[in-house]
Amino acid sequence: MNPDRQKLIQASPWAWTHFNKIQLHSGAWSVAHHEYQVDLLNSQALIEFWKKGSQMGFTEVAILWAIHACLFGKFPAGLGVVFPTVDSVIKYAKERWGPMISLNYEALGKYVSGDSAEQKRIGGTMINFRGARSTHTIEESKKSSIGAKQFRADALIFDEKDEMEPNMVSMFYKRLGHAEADGVKGRAYIRALSTPSIPGWGIEKDYDQGSQHIWMIRCPACNKETCLDLTFPDCLHQKDDGTVVRLCPGCRRTELDPRTGKWIAQYEKRDIITRWISRLNTDYADLKMILDCYQYPHKYDGGLQELYNSELARGYVASENKLELEEVYACCSWDALQAAHKGPTCVGVDVGKYFHVTVAIRPNDGILKIIHLTRVTEIEDVREICLRFNAGCVVM
Repeated sequence: MNPDRQKLIQASPWAWTHFNKIQLHSGAWSVAHHEYQVDLLNSQALIEFWKKGSQMGFTEVAILWAIHACLFGKFPAGLGVVFPTVDSVIKYAKERWGPMISLNYEALGKYVSGDSAEQKRIGGTMINFRGARSTHTIEESKKSSIGAKQFRADALIFDEKDEMEPNMVSMFYKRLGHAEADGVKGRAYIRALSTPSIPGWGIEKDYDQGSQHIWMIRCPACNKETCLDLTFPDCLHQKDDGTVVRLCPGCRRTELDPRTGKWIAQYEKRDIITRWISRLNTDYADLKMILDCYQYPHKYDGGLQELYNSELARGYVASENKLELEEVYACCSWDALQAAHKGPTCVGVDVGKYFHVTVAIRPNDGILKIIHLTRVTEIEDVREICLRFNAGCVVM
């Protein structure tokens, strides 16, 4: 092999994937129609969070990036690949990992060993596939899983992070406590990707705190740069024949081609790289369905929730279900908690390591007022509270 090409392959995950013609379960990987994936593959950033639409190929990108690093010794302590559940680990191993190994023997397969779905070795690097669901609760308060503890890693990949319990994600982060990626003590890599769920939470929150990279497309007519994700629905136009196209919001006369786009950071000085790209930027998207669902959501299963999450890669909560901070404050008063009440009252008890007791009265129809909150350790204390507040109804 040409020495220059070999150096390029060693330095670039994209070059390794391209020149080895890596085959995936769905066919050969190609940059065509997936131009946004190149920077993801070649990124040297320590931490990246990807907020993405469904079926955009991000799982494969993260795995290819990691495989390249394993082959060339970047992660000597190991790699952790975290899925929402153990079942999803097994499904991935059967439907994607297995075919990729068998279809790419010379470039990859001959370096892979291990029969377990949860553990593989590539060269000198151990890859641990884990499910993020907690398996037990310690002392009725701390959720845990042995699978999140029994390995060491220089890098972690979280696939569909919004489907994971936050405390479990934090537990997996601890696997990086002795990281030495690239031979540098304390260096660790993280790649987390997810279809978003609700605003201000999960991958949406991660994205907002980072560089906020967006996919920008330059109009060949007016030279204006447009992000389809920021200009929806104005970036879509329905033609007389019913077809829907991406139209420049600037000049309104030229169709936009996502393949000509590039990643632009909205906050360049932030250390953590975060990216947002929706299905508006892929040729596999049904633009007519997207626009129609936006205009007539009642016609589609999942309605706006599914449209915003899976197609537009945005968090969404229906306005009638969204709780504003002002609404919470409106429920509060300066009244002091009471020590006793003549009743009748209603008492709710949350049973765990402690008994969390809430006492309420109904001053008039439609209003329930909390008059006492406490936490006790013994069931006898709960009984005493019920007597002191003359409880007419107790729910445990």
